[in-house]
Amino acid sequence: MLEESDAILVATQAVEAGVDLSAETLVTELAPWSSLVQRFGRCNRNGLAQTPAVYWVDVESDSKASSPYEPEDMEDARTLLTHLTDAGIASLPARPQSARYRHVLRRRDLLNLFDTTPDLTGFDVDVSPYVRDATDTDVTVFWRRWEGDKPGPEQPQPKSDELCHVSLSLFREYLRTKRRVEDRELSRPAFTWDPLNSQWKKVSENDIVPGQLLLLDARLGGYTADFGFYPASWDEVALLPEAEAEGPGTPAADAAKSSVETASFAADSHDDDTDNAPGLGALVTLGEHLLHVVQEAERVAEAFPGVPGLLNVLRESAIHHDRGKAHWLFQQRIWGTIPPGYPAPTGEFLAKSPFRSAMVRSSDPSAETAATATVEALEPHDPPVPASGGQTEPVSSSGPQKRTPIGFRHELASALAYLEGQPASRRNDQHVRLVAYLIAAHHGKIRVHIQSVHTEPVPADGRLFARGVWEGDALGPVRLADGSVLPGVRLRLSIMRTGIDLDGPDAGVESWVMGVHRLLDAYGPFRLAWLETALRVADWRASEKEVSNRGA
Repeated sequence: MLEESDAILVATQAVEAGVDLSAETLVTELAPWSSLVQRFGRCNRNGLAQTPAVYWVDVESDSKASSPYEPEDMEDARTLLTHLTDAGIASLPARPQSARYRHVLRRRDLLNLFDTTPDLTGFDVDVSPYVRDATDTDVTVFWRRWEGDKPGPEQPQPKSDELCHVSLSLFREYLRTKRRVEDRELSRPAFTWDPLNSQWKKVSENDIVPGQLLLLDARLGGYTADFGFYPASWDEVALLPEAEAEGPGTPAADAAKSSVETASFAADSHDDDTDNAPGLGALVTLGEHLLHVVQEAERVAEAFPGVPGLLNVLRESAIHHDRGKAHWLFQQRIWGTIPPGYPAPTGEFLAKSPFRSAMVRSSDPSAETAATATVEALEPHDPPVPASGGQTEPVSSSGPQKRTPIGFRHELASALAYLEGQPASRRNDQHVRLVAYLIAAHHGKIRVHIQSVHTEPVPADGRLFARGVWEGDALGPVRLADGSVLPGVRLRLSIMRTGIDLDGPDAGVESWVMGVHRLLDAYGPFRLAWLETALRVADWRASEKEVSNRGA
């Protein structure tokens, strides 16, 4: 673009690499030697300059003037430059530099990152030391518009061109500037997403940490096209079309979705319901879905004939992967989406529903019969469990003990049911533990630990509980599409305890976490993640076909 004209280009250190330009005269500030060599390469790059020249400008020796570089590197480069008379490649002295290691990803760190167990202190897995420079102290902000005191979880996640990087000092200035408007205190200057509680949380100056993603109110300004991030500006920040969406079903959201698929922050939580809810565009029984996933798992395994044992592991994982959907909590939820009179199969557990929102059920006896089906009472203190499908009601309770389908992880119930089907002598077997792990982990929510979260109800009788599953919960028998039956089972959670059971029916059985660590030692996190993905792909493919076949 500039080859045929005289021009002066003022650039950052971004021109050091990956930029094909050739200058006749190069003026550069002092920088580490490796950076200077790259910059020298931008002078007379094409060899056509008549009088090429390189000039360097010295800087102070203190750390502030040297930033973002280290003073020692600057001093080393200064020494070399004072003895240099020619910047040609043949004249540059070789100067190998030893690498400086700030944060090294150790095996224990990698395994901690692999574990997706919610951190009850804030669910904050900090990867920033491994992906960001230690001297990078910026935060990232974006803007939205909402009604009320704080934004809702349906706010669309920001696209890359909406993000603005801001230094800590400048952002604190923004908070101070926006704190008061017309002598009244503001209650919504900035928010950060709290995935543990699935809500936005207001932040103060003392809460800000480097690398944080922060949501700002577009109506309070803070950005202009001329100056970028500008705390003194009170002009409302213009939003991109998809950022106008306030939630599913709103006109703005529907309009945005036609041009770009928006993802809300509601999905960024420890119990993301988008992978745990009934709706997927087709009504599919549990027996049908399990066999569909087995068929797709076999196809996935065929694509990797060199992986020993893959077919057996995937097939066995697939047949049990959604077994926990026979739990009355899931069935109550999915049957609650079916409108009265809709042709739903009676006497069957459902795995998928074409509807997401719970319907208000009418008093039509036929609709009630279709929803309720056959109920089998197990024991007086247990919730009724369907013998062959349908909606049931939980035992009446009050306060924090009331159970709801929200937060129930069906894949945990599936893994527990699979283990219950194994004799105690095989529950430590590596193949059994691998299958159980893949069943529990196929949504990425349960891996290394099984533990409850602070938002779920607590059983009044003190029994073990985790992720919506209570000790003693029962799953009814599931009739598969080929006529075979997965028998009913009562779930136990003793495996979530630490150590090894010493007595009872599970004597000698290792805890869940011990079994997973044996798998990590045997396979490593990357192979386990690959196997998880293989099962998940089979699940996706089966679900896609179920939708397309029902719509055909």
